[in-house]
Amino acid sequence: MLLHEVIEYAARQEPSAPALITEDRSWTYGELWAAIVGTATWLAERVPPGERISVVADNSAEVVALLYAAPMVGVTAMLANTRLVPSEIDALIDDVDPALVVGERRLIDGLRRGDGAVAFDSDGYAALEAGAGPGPGPGPGAGAGVGVGVGVGVDGEAVAARVRAVSSDHAAWIIHTSGTTGRPKGAVLTHRSLMAGVMATALARPLGEDDSYLFPFPLFHVAAYNVIHAHLKRRPVVLVPRFEAETVMRLIETHRVTTLSLAPTMISMLLDHPERNRFDLTSLRHIFYGASAIPLDVLRRGIAVFGCGFGQGYGMTELSGNAVFLDAAAHAQAIDGEEHLLASCGKPSPLVSIGLDSVGADGTG
Repeated sequence: MLLHEVIEYAARQEPSAPALITEDRSWTYGELWAAIVGTATWLAERVPPGERISVVADNSAEVVALLYAAPMVGVTAMLANTRLVPSEIDALIDDVDPALVVGERRLIDGLRRGDGAVAFDSDGYAALEAGAGPGPGPGPGAGAGVGVGVGVGVDGEAVAARVRAVSSDHAAWIIHTSGTTGRPKGAVLTHRSLMAGVMATALARPLGEDDSYLFPFPLFHVAAYNVIHAHLKRRPVVLVPRFEAETVMRLIETHRVTTLSLAPTMISMLLDHPERNRFDLTSLRHIFYGASAIPLDVLRRGIAVFGCGFGQGYGMTELSGNAVFLDAAAHAQAIDGEEHLLASCGKPSPLVSIGLDSVGADGTG
């Protein structure tokens, strides 16, 4: 399965179901598919197949559309880490030598390739929003003629041919590692690898038919695969530009969010926020975390305050997502005296095989 087919299928099955929610508007699956088709058409007119683009922007609907649309027409999207200083972002862009740079004006101005970049709010991008353009603004719903078949919703046979030529082994995204042990390295993630990560998570950490998922991590992180996971289940994704505790709590209350992903430090920030009691967070059923182990006291407080289950997932950028998971039952055991479980990386998903490389005399690798 290719990335864009996740939305194409959802738009065919449930075009009016909510797909993406930001602070100021929302998109149904029909509208999101229209935005992806428009973005893909716009890109195909400017970027040859096999080339790369760099996206320099905080979380937004435009970025979500690009994550699906670029790979749809055989273009690889590199998501630049916007937490870096301009010279470091320049280095990431130089690393992939893109045919095009797009993003937020405030972030691309001042970059070495900024003069040739296209800002989301420029005439060359957003002016096409209402028609065949890339912006995921008010677009036609599925009932108004959104194509849900290759060559139907895509403008022009040449573009449709590009879509048909894409295979699961084509590069979809480039996500740079954090650079903990040196310079950040660009991990090339294919349609196949990303969908494998999605399916591994779907089996180990399923979403229910009435779940809504809030995504607070940056889309330039491999955690972005969780957006695809929610869309595969045809669930709505609530997207925040950047993590901010009060914004997250307000959106949980407003949209009755049931599931979200956090790092343990983010969980602590929610727990310690002075305005926490102003918000109704009773809709929460699951909090999934990664990046580090959770301290026992944070887990105890989290369960007491939020009244929901906790789950852990670990993976790596090169894996296209999480591979091992520690479920809610293990966390309940941890607070009942088996604290050592919180030091575990968990169990592999049914689709994951784990082995030790270069095993030492003590049995560790």
